[in-house]
Amino acid sequence: RKSFKAYGPPGRELSILHWRYLTFATAEAIDWQKFSAELCPYPPELVPFFKKLYNKFVKGHILTVNPWPIGYAPCVFWYIFQGNDKGTCKNGQSYYIHANYTLWRETDVIFVDYPFYFKEEEAPFFDIIQMPPRRSNQTWWMYFPDEGLGYYPFVGLDTFWSMFDLTMGSPDAIFDIFKPTYPVNNIDIFYDTRVKFENKRNDVLFVWMAGNCYANNKRENYVRELMNHTKVHSYGNCLHNQDASDEILKKYGLEKGQAPGYWKEHMYDIKKDICSSYKFVLAFENSNCEGYVTEKVYNALLADAIPIYMGASDIDDYAPPGSMIKVTDYESISALVEHTEMIANNKTLYESYFAWKKDKTHKNFCKKCRPLDDSEICTFLERVEWRKSFKAYGPPGRELSILHWRYLTFAIAQAIDWHTISQELCPYPPELVPFFKILYSKFAASYSPKVYEWPVGYAPCLLWYYQQGDQRAICKNGQSYHIHANYTLWREADVIYMDYPFLFHQEEAPFFHTTQMPPRRSKQTWWMYFPDEGLGYYSFVGLDTLRNMFDLTMGSPGNIFDIFKPTHPVNNIDIFYDTHVKFENKRNDVLFVWMAGNCYAKNKRENYIRELMNHTKVHSYGDCLHNQDASDEILKKYGLKKGQQAPGYWQGYMFDIKKDICSSYKFVLAFENSNCEGYVTEKVYNALLADAIPIYMGASDIDDYVPPGSVIKVTDYESISALVEHTEMIANNKTLYESYFAWKKDKTHDNFCKKCRPLDDSDICTFLERVEWYSRLWCDSNEY
Repeated sequence: RKSFKAYGPPGRELSILHWRYLTFATAEAIDWQKFSAELCPYPPELVPFFKKLYNKFVKGHILTVNPWPIGYAPCVFWYIFQGNDKGTCKNGQSYYIHANYTLWRETDVIFVDYPFYFKEEEAPFFDIIQMPPRRSNQTWWMYFPDEGLGYYPFVGLDTFWSMFDLTMGSPDAIFDIFKPTYPVNNIDIFYDTRVKFENKRNDVLFVWMAGNCYANNKRENYVRELMNHTKVHSYGNCLHNQDASDEILKKYGLEKGQAPGYWKEHMYDIKKDICSSYKFVLAFENSNCEGYVTEKVYNALLADAIPIYMGASDIDDYAPPGSMIKVTDYESISALVEHTEMIANNKTLYESYFAWKKDKTHKNFCKKCRPLDDSEICTFLERVEWRKSFKAYGPPGRELSILHWRYLTFAIAQAIDWHTISQELCPYPPELVPFFKILYSKFAASYSPKVYEWPVGYAPCLLWYYQQGDQRAICKNGQSYHIHANYTLWREADVIYMDYPFLFHQEEAPFFHTTQMPPRRSKQTWWMYFPDEGLGYYSFVGLDTLRNMFDLTMGSPGNIFDIFKPTHPVNNIDIFYDTHVKFENKRNDVLFVWMAGNCYAKNKRENYIRELMNHTKVHSYGDCLHNQDASDEILKKYGLKKGQQAPGYWQGYMFDIKKDICSSYKFVLAFENSNCEGYVTEKVYNALLADAIPIYMGASDIDDYVPPGSVIKVTDYESISALVEHTEMIANNKTLYESYFAWKKDKTHDNFCKKCRPLDDSDICTFLERVEWYSRLWCDSNEY
């Protein structure tokens, strides 16, 4: 399910601006003063929208619409049926929905319904050039409620609905949230009454009511032809030939000659009374669109008549089984008439169309006509994903300064001479004195033979390694930044960005613990990125006391960090589908292969392998339990020499060599170094890339990171011998073995994995999506 981002403390009231298609300017030129007594200045980013709107609509209604000055518009510009409304959903989420564009900047959600005019020849009203700009902290919703795509096909285009973060409508194949065009809230009314077969008229079998006489599917042509074969009573405006009876008029206080246009609030009751005397009701939609099922078929069922249906191809999902007759099931109109006449003259056959009434459950009544469990707004709000934001002060969109505060310094990385990194010494800001003092005394002193000392109050201008170097860039959302490792810019930096806030020694306390952290400046944000290791080795990273030091964190698993990034994102799934090593080309003398360099893993995986070797052959090419070297063929292919069989020499060819080796085995032991939720590394993907079945030990949620049915988990077996027995059975059965690669038939990222997708942008830009611009501080600087 798609979610949408809401920034700030979880559960706060969300502001929703209802961006309506109806304005006073487009609805019969209604005087705006009837709806808004005041004019308000609109935000600068809305100037193009209001200018275009004013030129296109208001000038054409100059006689009836009071003009407003440039830069101003009525404060309440849109109709909103609910009015300014505060509410709380079943899940406790509160919201404030309004139509006040002056709250544009502060609003969390722009909610658009009916993004079109009710004229087929019009371009969609909310096309890109007429939509206001998107603010980085806002979500756009679109609700397409009561019409079919036959009239508004552009709503079904990717280019249109991809403008929105969440969409609601029908059919469910197009919209993120499915809501039937006509939800059936109460099925009891369909079971409460029963018009007897004997009370149905026989002189006229068919009845029809319609007001749109130029339907997209030309339904009136079908009815006109049907009238040439049999009698049809039409009470609506289209092909009208019948009026409501005096009895009906009297019952509802209507006068002679008052057609459906006068029925108003009695519309459904009158339709039911009229239709209940007929055996068949023509339930013809105005377009034949999947999922577009309106009240017409339900009006027929409510009148205990059989619907003759034209419309949605998936109508069976919206009505009781065996309850209707579809015109598409007949080769000709005469064939339909012949069949319905046979049914009309056979009570048993006619009543068989109401067999569904014996099972009074919503599930039996329909598959897809259920209403939403909550209101439309609350159904959208079920998808809220609370996300921390960070404050940036100044004019929106300015370049942000990011100081990359690395865990690696020249002092702790093999005691590299600082002259190789920085030719100059710089005075560090006074607030950093305690930090540099402890850094120098703890690390530099121990490397005195190789590290040149620097005077107190000075340090190398570039103290950290920074792999990317000093860099300026612009993100997809237009936000620019300057990332650097120059601590002399400490005071000016907007963001202090730390990755790997620890030393690579389990016995060490985290390098960036509280006493060693520099002080926080009031307008600075701290980020922490925990990229390539599991919490098994660095459990303190999972503690609130550490993470709460940072405004935003990134890593895996997603329930710990503010921004989820998989440990090993899969950028290109194509490479997993491009090749297929045949079953016949896999070796049978040895089933298992393993490669690992860390021989003291947290989860004691080497103990498992050692025991496995007592049950069956395992080839180990890595440093741990090594018993196999790369073949001469491999060495020659990659230009390696004899004696360079071990992984330490493979370097630039590591993944290619691993793939070549593993592809000849049926099973690859993909064992992580710790069993931590969300910690899924390249090991399982290396196996899949080699067209081998991974035998997996590691993350409990591995199923979220790999194709369905592609791995064998050691935790599924009571013993190692049970695992060996099962894998031997698979290895000797081609059909069974190849069933583990059934996922290759569906080449989509959603099928390949649920959680292994890469970020949509770089790590830095993903952090920068959360920026919340503040143009002022809470207190001004005026003094007396």
